[in-house]
Amino acid sequence: MMRRTLYIHSIILILVCFLTACSSSEKTPETPADAAKKTTSQTASQDTQASKLSPALKEKKTVASFNQEVSQSNDTVARELDKAAQFMAAGNKQQALTVLDQAASKAPKAFLVPYNKGLVYEWSGDSNAALLAYQKALSIEPKFSPALLNIVRLYISRGEIQSAYNISTNYVQNYPDAFDHNIARIEALIAQKKYDDAVSECRRLLKLDEANPRLRYEIALAEYYRGRYNLAEFVVKEALELVPDDVDSLFLLSKIHAHLSLTDATYATTLSSEYDRVLELQPNHVEALWRRGILYYQANDYTNAEATFRKMINIAPNIYQGYVNLANVLKTINRGPEAESYLKKANELSPENSEIAFAFGTLYMNTEIITLPGVDDLERLKNARSYFESAISYTTDKAEIKLFKGYIKTTDDAIETLQAMREAEALFGPSSSTEETSASENAEMSVD
Repeated sequence: MMRRTLYIHSIILILVCFLTACSSSEKTPETPADAAKKTTSQTASQDTQASKLSPALKEKKTVASFNQEVSQSNDTVARELDKAAQFMAAGNKQQALTVLDQAASKAPKAFLVPYNKGLVYEWSGDSNAALLAYQKALSIEPKFSPALLNIVRLYISRGEIQSAYNISTNYVQNYPDAFDHNIARIEALIAQKKYDDAVSECRRLLKLDEANPRLRYEIALAEYYRGRYNLAEFVVKEALELVPDDVDSLFLLSKIHAHLSLTDATYATTLSSEYDRVLELQPNHVEALWRRGILYYQANDYTNAEATFRKMINIAPNIYQGYVNLANVLKTINRGPEAESYLKKANELSPENSEIAFAFGTLYMNTEIITLPGVDDLERLKNARSYFESAISYTTDKAEIKLFKGYIKTTDDAIETLQAMREAEALFGPSSSTEETSASENAEMSVD
């Protein structure tokens, strides 16, 4: 018999999706001119591992309260939660927390209050406070699966995958009638890369609830992570037939198509509209904004690319990728000082990061393309070389190391050329010949 969920009293909650770590991008040799407009690309291999993503807050959704909530406080709690949601929608996180604290004092057993505090804390980048808030919600109502799922996803995002598996298994065993607790455990299995176990568990549960779209989504997610994109596409489309506007499934479909587009260009034609649909349903979906911004950039639509990455930063100010991507757009349109300031912010959030060091290197190397007033070209080139060396020390990826070494060689050539020119000018004065090769032109040659 198909399981039905009873919704007793519902409220609208504002949720957002966070990236806590960069997916590794496939880097191919390119010219320094290309590097000047380099934007973080979508990876071609497994995209972002479950262990590096925190999809804890994905879409706007309605969450039901349970019978155990104090009935006389329902209306009061609902009003307070609605007020907090309005503050969150306006980006006022502190006022949202104040309202939720007031609600907690009025209804200490209303588990939706600490749950929403967890959402606010997670949006603010405070994973420790978010974890405590979700745990509080779950202690009040142990069968409230959204709290368990967010706890599991937070553990996964922090790399504490065994903890995610242990807590989800514990709740599945202790509360066997809480069907959706199984979803949290399945996501922990996927994070452990136990894809066969995750799929087997989904199929077992589908025998109990044959029309469950979430279980189909989890199967598709497992197949996606192990690179079986056509099968993942087929299964997630089944989920979307059941719930056409499910944001998780729509976004997973777009990621699947991004991978398939690497070998079949026809898939690329739908990506923009797919990301737009996700953002229509959930405007604050951070990873969708990231990917949509990349497509704007690749289409040379720098105005929309800039606006998209600025929105990403506003929603998720603690995620360094937003600053790197915005800086790369600004480099392209010759707003060097602004780009430099955003790269410095990214570096504060993620020190010793090869991607950030490489972005600094290309900013300083391209003296002809990117203007940095008051900075000597020779010093810029030396700084670029230093950053490329740092990028090498921050990674073990052989392809990245080869790429960075290529840029070091090109920068060395540019330094040598510029020094020779200055020595010649010191002896003979500035040359008027148009046939001379400048250091900046040399820096635009292709990397071997």
